[in-house]
Amino acid sequence: MEIFQKFHREGTEYKIWEPSLEIDGFPKSFVWSVSPKKGLSWRLKIFYKIFDPVRFSLWMGRLVCSSFSRFLIVPFVFFMGIDRKRFESKTGNDFYKNFDEFFTRRFKKMPPFYSGAAPAEGQVIYLARGKSDQMLSIKGEKVSLKDLLGKAFSYFPAEVGVVITYLSPKDYHLGHSPFAGKVVFHERIPGSAWTVAPEIWNEKDLEGFSGVHYLTLNARDVLVKETLQGPFATVYVAATNVFSTEMHVQVGEEVAVGQHEQSYHLGSTNVYVFDAKQFCFPSHLFPGEQLVFGQTPFLIPKSENL
Repeated sequence: MEIFQKFHREGTEYKIWEPSLEIDGFPKSFVWSVSPKKGLSWRLKIFYKIFDPVRFSLWMGRLVCSSFSRFLIVPFVFFMGIDRKRFESKTGNDFYKNFDEFFTRRFKKMPPFYSGAAPAEGQVIYLARGKSDQMLSIKGEKVSLKDLLGKAFSYFPAEVGVVITYLSPKDYHLGHSPFAGKVVFHERIPGSAWTVAPEIWNEKDLEGFSGVHYLTLNARDVLVKETLQGPFATVYVAATNVFSTEMHVQVGEEVAVGQHEQSYHLGSTNVYVFDAKQFCFPSHLFPGEQLVFGQTPFLIPKSENL
């Protein structure tokens, strides 16, 4: 009953393989995710029938880098409810020469960042821990973690943890490192550019697969760092309109806590993979939670007190 109360929330689905609890209060092996009721909108379905999402995204990339695109900033800020006063351009002022420069905006005052804090904004949509062959079980269908990580899969033990976050267009879209470590692997895996909104999970046919396979179908950057707690991977997954995922670190580089390591040119999703025996989940973390960059507790090394 305690486990049920811990994991039951309206609008989420969960599956428990190992009911015994870890020291963080979560089962040793489980999957917990949001549960979208609908599939893609009819407008988006028509869009995908008309346009190739990769070609469209490349075209959109050229558009938002044009000087004309700066006129899109004011209506975007208004409809998304963005507090523009909190941000500045990469040149350190309030002028953005195009929409892309606004989308990759910086904080005027960087929030205090501590080890294990949320490394980006976005909504948690998936939370899991257990054997690596169980870790991407979405809507009752398994998605291969090996296919998602590519060659980086070899860095991880049999027991892993996974967190997936969805970045909406209004979110801060620069990726930071939640832990200090050395970059030991980076690979750009080419692919498609399907939407990464959770509603795609309900689609039946995506390049011959169900919609939950979008993670392994889309282009992505896989970055692995060796931390004091073992390997830690961040998979930056591209999406429709994401014409570029720009990496700012390279293999062999020592990365500090909170260091800016990646930029999305228009929105997407992040997948975090780590050694399950080395990290704990904060007690409040659950699918549907909106992360606050640098403030929301994200992961806790087991070496620290809970």
